[in-house]
Amino acid sequence: MKYVITEKGKKLGGIYVGDITKNWFAFRKNDWVTYPTKKQAEADLAYAYDIAKMDFQGPERVALTNRILNFKIEEVA
Repeated sequence: MKYVITEKGKKLGGIYVGDITKNWFAFRKNDWVTYPTKKQAEADLAYAYDIAKMDFQGPERVALTNRILNFKIEEVA
């Protein structure tokens, strides 16, 4: 079994940590990141969450960390 990270049913195509938080995550229809284990998917999310907590303050930080907490990890065939 493989795993993907989703947000509102869209699969994550990539995480691009940078200065503009709205561009951190790319969700694509046909090109997404798959993980061999759920633990690896969780590690990517934890990394993004930790960077968001360290690099941002105030409402931007709250919005980004809350968004990450709402992502789901799902099994795919």
